[in-house]
Amino acid sequence: MLRKCFTTVASSSSFTSTHTLKEKKWDALVIGGGHNVLTAAAYLARAGLSVVVLERRHLVGGAAVTEEIIPGFQFSRCSYLQSLLRPSIIKELELERHGLKMLEGSAFSFTPCFDGRYILLGTDADHNLAEISKFSKRDADDYPRHRQRLTLLWISCPISHIGSRAVIIQVPTSWGRFESEQTSKHVVGLFTQYTPYKPSDGSWDEPMYREAYAERCFRLVEEYALGFSTSVIGYDMLTPPDLERVIGLTGIPFMVPWDWTVSSSCGQ
Repeated sequence: MLRKCFTTVASSSSFTSTHTLKEKKWDALVIGGGHNVLTAAAYLARAGLSVVVLERRHLVGGAAVTEEIIPGFQFSRCSYLQSLLRPSIIKELELERHGLKMLEGSAFSFTPCFDGRYILLGTDADHNLAEISKFSKRDADDYPRHRQRLTLLWISCPISHIGSRAVIIQVPTSWGRFESEQTSKHVVGLFTQYTPYKPSDGSWDEPMYREAYAERCFRLVEEYALGFSTSVIGYDMLTPPDLERVIGLTGIPFMVPWDWTVSSSCGQ
């Protein structure tokens, strides 16, 4: 229960509300409305302090924000999992009471091959064994023992019992969007790694260079999913400088998040 006051203000707030905030004396003034900061601010308010969070963008959430980039479709811009969201935070901040819903997918790993074969792993143990057997019966037979060994290793590792200081959350609103409103179209997210902050053969400020990079990535995906490029309705790309400017993530020279809207014919 937040006992006193927790207020967030984005850059699009009205002059009246901004003026009111200036007139009030706050116990804690927090700059930036990222997901980690929002968590910290909520705990400060829970402890009885009056807290105001100031955010430069028009919405709060930082790297875990969900935005409507392409009309009719919402994307989780930079986050793709929530395994570091500690259960204690969910309980103590009563996130479920405030609307948090955890959606668990049946599949968590898809590995395609150039020849059209693939391995799709998920929560069904028997299905996983059948998938591995397509490539190696021996590996499939040893897979349960392999998982047991990993579990024993995890139990015996002291660092596994140290609580993580990081909090990464994802609001999976995109699932409901394409399932309920646009059943013939889907949202796709992709991260490309080891992308330089300052390319040696061009600049991210050049539209032609950005377009050439996009086309190169499309061709790579096309090698595994024929018809992908022609199925793309729209896309958005955040380069390392974009991540710094839009999200506020500094020193990220290795990751480019993509958000695509594609038709259901992709890969068929």
